[in-house]
Amino acid sequence: MATTLVLMRHAHACLDYDGEDFYCPLSTEGRIAQRRMNLILKEHGYVPDLILCSPFLRTKQTAELIAEAFGCPVEEEPLVGQEFDQTLLMQSLQEVPKNSTLFIVGHEPTLRSFIEALAGWGCLTEGLCRCGAVAFVFPAEVGFGLGKFSAYLKP
Repeated sequence: MATTLVLMRHAHACLDYDGEDFYCPLSTEGRIAQRRMNLILKEHGYVPDLILCSPFLRTKQTAELIAEAFGCPVEEEPLVGQEFDQTLLMQSLQEVPKNSTLFIVGHEPTLRSFIEALAGWGCLTEGLCRCGAVAFVFPAEVGFGLGKFSAYLKP
């Protein structure tokens, strides 16, 4: 067995929200798209054991929709949000149990840069779409350049 890492961009946020960006919620359209994406993830066999998400409201709400569909826990991880640091994030991923599937819900463009560091090449030239998911499989250790790009799924 291998460790699978699925990196996802949050669903579509409200366009008419005029408050602080940190508290911007998902739109109705975003909720619908994420529920559709959950079905696509299931169809492709991506079932999370744990979801890490940015502390921003829209990423927490996206993660909660995923958790409802799959029955798994969600944990906030500041390294995926406003404290993004791909080196520290990779170090924290060393604690992920082997043979598990971890979902990370974050933001564009930081998540895309992390994905490209994992792949070692510009695999997302058009960016990561909302609700988009990129999967990597790590046969042994989780680390930069050690995983195999497995899929890019869109809702």
